[in-house]
Amino acid sequence: MKRGLAVAGAVAMIGVGSMGTASAAGTAASGNVGALASPPSCVSSWTTTNYAYAKSACSGSYTIKFVWSFGRDSDCFTIHPGAQWSHKRPSSISGFDGLRLC
Repeated sequence: MKRGLAVAGAVAMIGVGSMGTASAAGTAASGNVGALASPPSCVSSWTTTNYAYAKSACSGSYTIKFVWSFGRDSDCFTIHPGAQWSHKRPSSISGFDGLRLC
């Protein structure tokens, strides 16, 4: 029981987003490709209570996805220079694990 409480506390501490699909002015690619590594530091991410966000300050485009613990990850999508995307937290217990390259 202590382990479950520790996990719930950790999810609350890291700040989480909420459920849904990636959205932005762009086209999301289908998400059946596995994630490999984190995107470069010019792609930043942050969370609010119900969403995770990604913004690119890169000179090139990257195909990335939002990764969640205890919930479905987003589909892979291409983030272009200057673009910002968001993804809703999949469930009330989901924690944002970060962005990954597809």
